Amino acid sequence: MNSDKIAAIKAFIQAVNLDVQDYQALLKVLKAQHTMLTKRDSERLEQTAAQYQKFLAKLEDRAAKRSQLLMRIGVSSDAKGVEKLIEALPDSIAKPLTKNWIKLQESVSECQAQNERNGHLLSMQQSILTELTQSSSESQIYAPE
Repeated sequence: MNSDKIAAIKAFIQAVNLDVQDYQALLKVLKAQHTMLTKRDSERLEQTAAQYQKFLAKLEDRAAKRSQLLMRIGVSSDAKGVEKLIEALPDSIAKPLTKNWIKLQESVSECQAQNERNGHLLSMQQSILTELTQSSSESQIYAPE
């Protein structure tokens, strides 16, 4: 294996490790966001939204770099490419990478699920506010002249 592929494999492994950490931190932000939504803490929600955007930008950038690294290694830039890479590596490298790859997939799923819960809560709040504002404007329509 040439040195460019070895460097790309090392960089890919490091990117997966960093993504695991960042997705776990993002999950904490999403859970905090949920708490703030329930408390209607708009100031802290704005701060959390900024953190959320920073994480997304970083994770999207790293995902693009991982795709490029997989192509440099000579495999497809999808889950099958990662599986092919893992199969080609010695066990001492493949086992920890497999563990972290699975942890990454689980972390992504957890973040997606929490984000959906937050979106559902926000939608419910919007619906309630719409009902309340429509009810108050309707009551004014029937007010005596």
